[in-house]
Amino acid sequence: MRIFTCVVWLTSVASAAIPLDTSKVKQGPVRVESSANSVSMTDSSATDGAVKTHSFEATFQRRFAKGFTLNAAYTGLYERDRLYYYNEFDPSPSWRQTNAGVPHRFSATGIFELPFGKGKPLARTDVWNALFGGWQVAATYEWQPGALLDWGNVFYYGDLGSINTGTRTLDRWFNTDGFERDARKAPAAFQARVFPTRVDGVRADGLNRMDANVQREFKIRESVAFQLRLDALNVANHSQFDVPNLDPTSTNFGRVTNNTSSTMRYLLIQARLKF
Repeated sequence: MRIFTCVVWLTSVASAAIPLDTSKVKQGPVRVESSANSVSMTDSSATDGAVKTHSFEATFQRRFAKGFTLNAAYTGLYERDRLYYYNEFDPSPSWRQTNAGVPHRFSATGIFELPFGKGKPLARTDVWNALFGGWQVAATYEWQPGALLDWGNVFYYGDLGSINTGTRTLDRWFNTDGFERDARKAPAAFQARVFPTRVDGVRADGLNRMDANVQREFKIRESVAFQLRLDALNVANHSQFDVPNLDPTSTNFGRVTNNTSSTMRYLLIQARLKF
């Protein structure tokens, strides 16, 4: 019987004629004014959009044997979409990196039955079995980078590649040098966009989280058991920070001042009677 299983998928998709919202689509010689430049995929009458996707997926599984099982998965994704008009007068939407997915994602889940108690290698006698038998530990881990930051129309004097340089801190999430900080010189609402909406590699804080639980089942009778369980959510108490301030005219430009609504370390004790 095979204990280990590994599966790999490679996918490449180029989809054209993605439906767009007609309120953002050119009507005759002019484009209809809209409150937002982003386009939705809700109308089937306009098909200017397109998506290109390349993905790599791999899963690893160790089937339950000798009290231990492990499942792990990795996904690599490269995706660009053409669903956005940089300006209302553009004849067609522009290509940009997508926020519909992340370039890398890793997850793993494991369960381990401690080797104590009846039927196990250690502590099999009555007294030791009563004290240490029946314990099980499980954990789940997730990691992925954050979403690309969505920029407004700003003036920037420099190389876009240098924005994602330097040591990242909460006070300086990205390199703020080269941006026009004077509000009097900032682009007006009617001016054409010259700065991209997303910059390669400049992302919000990512997900890095582990949940775990410990449980034990006490046999009362043949068909009756009492289960005691402790769940620890976000074991490492890792904060996921909110997006930094992206307004160059603000004194907090480039700073992270808030957390997201992600759960901090949370302990939950449960008791259950099974019959």
